[in-house]
Amino acid sequence: WRWLNVQFGNGRHFVGNGYRSMLLSDNTSPYPYLKLAALSTNGRFQYTTIHPKLVVFERLPTGSSAESLFYWKRASFHHGSVNLGRVQLGLFESTIWKSIDSNGVAPLQPLELNPVIGLNTLVNGFNGPNHQLLGADVKVKLTDKAFVYGQLCTDGPSQQRFGWQAGMQWFDIAGSHFHVLLEYDRAAAFLYANGDPRVNHAHMGQPLAHPLGAFFDEAVAIVDWR
Repeated sequence: WRWLNVQFGNGRHFVGNGYRSMLLSDNTSPYPYLKLAALSTNGRFQYTTIHPKLVVFERLPTGSSAESLFYWKRASFHHGSVNLGRVQLGLFESTIWKSIDSNGVAPLQPLELNPVIGLNTLVNGFNGPNHQLLGADVKVKLTDKAFVYGQLCTDGPSQQRFGWQAGMQWFDIAGSHFHVLLEYDRAAAFLYANGDPRVNHAHMGQPLAHPLGAFFDEAVAIVDWR
């Protein structure tokens, strides 16, 4: 591996297309995190794992004071990608851990430190106390200035809870400063949700993925000329 980067910070992250990502966007408020990233010596393989502390917009039952602390939850975000030249492929996994229950703060589970994408979902399943989201992303370079991209995710395949994104972007059309982006996003009802709302795919009452949340269809067209 060429490098291993370790960060502590307070910020936001995204996988894909900024705030419109179906996996992890930069739409939410900042959150504290530990981030580890590694890149292979040939530059083709990259792996990132983020361990944040997220906030639930619900006060802890510690009394009648309006300034009681909010519920919080730990999470694990994993993303691995491979660059095949004109094609880039990625896998994503999110686990929102049930960190506080009726007995208080739950102890750290060994799986919270697991770096292997897919293992948490295999052990926890989609119907357990923790919330699992699996996804994939792809980007295909058509020319030096045009590419297509897409994302697919699910947190309940047996309930048909899927979300997807398909788009294309073209820069400097006909040699001018004219750029076009066309995109379509779709999310099924109850995607990113959980039977326990304190463990949903959200932070500070804001979706961690697309800002519209779930149960939507969105067509995007952006034309930019300078």
